[in-house]
Amino acid sequence: MGHRPSEIFGYPPENSEMEALRSRREYLCPFLHGRCTKKSTHYLLEGRKTPFGVCSVWHYGRTGREPIPHIICPARFQESNIIFQSTSGILGSTRRLIFVPEVKVSELGTVDWFVVNFNPEKPEIINFYGLEVMAVSTTMTGQIVKAMLDSFKGRLLDKYGYGVNYRQVVSRMIVQLLKKGMAFDSWGRKFIWVIQDALYEYMISAYSLELKDGLEQPVGLSVFSLTKNEKSNRFDLQHIYDKSGTLEDFTRMLAPRLTEVPSEDRVKEILVQKIAKLQLGNPTSLV
Repeated sequence: MGHRPSEIFGYPPENSEMEALRSRREYLCPFLHGRCTKKSTHYLLEGRKTPFGVCSVWHYGRTGREPIPHIICPARFQESNIIFQSTSGILGSTRRLIFVPEVKVSELGTVDWFVVNFNPEKPEIINFYGLEVMAVSTTMTGQIVKAMLDSFKGRLLDKYGYGVNYRQVVSRMIVQLLKKGMAFDSWGRKFIWVIQDALYEYMISAYSLELKDGLEQPVGLSVFSLTKNEKSNRFDLQHIYDKSGTLEDFTRMLAPRLTEVPSEDRVKEILVQKIAKLQLGNPTSLV
């Protein structure tokens, strides 16, 4: 398990079955049903035709009790169209569901998916909702690239020095959520974000976020986990629950929850220690 990739080109690195070997050899993504499209500008891949095929990595969650696989590639969420199956019920009775990817609306930017209830006989759009997919970002990503290349050589180590930057993910997410969510709300349509349980737990613990169960509110979070299937020696994406809230609920995320305010004396103590170090290192810098 360790602190290393949990999936490379769709399979655990320790999986040596024929399909897993073929995916690594041909750089295939089983979730996109074709070649992996994820690129990296890291120097270790410079000049290569190798895509950055790490789907998820082991990392400790907020509890810190044991590592869980963290999805770092949005395409990983496309396993068996489960993200659409878990949310399509909000459209009610449907004629024909159409999943429209990468819809660019100049005023909003690009929406990952529009899920459309379509009547082909007229033809007309009966209803729709927006769907965004958010994987987590990593720090020291070069370590993950190195791990992937090490695995190709049969030299995968147990621990690599990357991290997960939850705060950066939420910072990017909240701006889009509020901007796009406002538009969908004005149309009377739902706006759903697909995220992993580890990210949701961070959002709840780090921000003043109180949501309702289900997807009845204007902006929803459809939360998934990645669980090892011992029988297939792969990971399964599983829908675990839905939460939703108003735009006002999510606006509170702009003010992080500070669980413990440091005392002024504590801050002064830190400053005195810092100033002492500055004096010791370069006395002339203190003017």
